Amino acid sequence: MIAFEPDGAEFTQYFFVGTGEFSAAGLQPEVAAAISRRLEQPMGRCESCDPSNARAATWLWISRDEVPSLDDVARIAMARAQALCSVHGAQKLLESFARTPEANLFYVNVPYGESGAYVWF
Repeated sequence: MIAFEPDGAEFTQYFFVGTGEFSAAGLQPEVAAAISRRLEQPMGRCESCDPSNARAATWLWISRDEVPSLDDVARIAMARAQALCSVHGAQKLLESFARTPEANLFYVNVPYGESGAYVWF
């Protein structure tokens, strides 16, 4: 899974999209291809776990500093992503929401399927 840090000032939807539904969700083909290529790369071990007992990474967290716009295909392709296990990935997501106490959020869903991305609009 890839999770893009949402724009705390402007997002109204933050949702998970399975790779098979990128087009139906409205992702531009170039954006979908860049995300898919990132998902195909090995993630390694969780960067937040204790190194002696690190779990396998299943999330890539991409900060707003790295990718300020989901239209920036080059930055999606090259962004430094933090590799996280499911526990630390979910924690990172919750921390991001906590920094945005008054978001006008209309829609959030939970992950489904084998892989995909959390994107914001």
